[in-house]
Amino acid sequence: MEAGVPPAPQGWYADPYGVAPLRWWDGATWTTHIAAPAARSDRNTRSSLLARLAPRGWRRWVLLTFVLLWLGSCGASLPYMDLPPGDYYSPAVVNDTPTAVRIASCVDDHCGRFDSYKVEVQPKERTSSLLANTHGGTRFVAIDPILGQRLGCLTPSWSYNGEVDRSRVLRVAAATPCDQPVPDPGYPRWVIPISATSVVAAVVVLFVAGLSWARTRPRPVQPARRC
Repeated sequence: MEAGVPPAPQGWYADPYGVAPLRWWDGATWTTHIAAPAARSDRNTRSSLLARLAPRGWRRWVLLTFVLLWLGSCGASLPYMDLPPGDYYSPAVVNDTPTAVRIASCVDDHCGRFDSYKVEVQPKERTSSLLANTHGGTRFVAIDPILGQRLGCLTPSWSYNGEVDRSRVLRVAAATPCDQPVPDPGYPRWVIPISATSVVAAVVVLFVAGLSWARTRPRPVQPARRC
């Protein structure tokens, strides 16, 4: 307001905050008293929200492009994400040795420690009581029930995208030494770049939407003085 010009008299004026059609001006400042907001249809509300987040022009095209890029990259990399609680299945373990064994889940890669829950399997019997993660990280250890010694380790089928042969049978006689590392096929080369693209696209979408929202925010102004 120009110096020396008295403020507008108190009264109802257009709400500079955009909350309601009218807001009460007490002659010096805006108050919290507002007129009842006009009824707005859901379509108008959605249109107003879209106009603020993605106004017409280059920002709308940038936002739309990166939203599609984000959706596509997320859809491509999602199968390779081992999201909680994980994807588990029950592989079959067959005891094809002449003596009984106990099967337990390993706590570490070399089965130096294993779970307290053990399943005893008699000769020529099988069990499907243990769970394995389709994305890897699961090993079973075969233990001599009398001596408590490790007889070897079994590695259930796994893959980075969770697609496994669930019908594959684990045989105790084919157990490998527990200190032998599990073969790792590695991620496909395109997974990491696609995942990075997803993160970058999400950051760009949030930045452009936030910038558009901030620039279209209503700014309060004092009412013009009435002559």
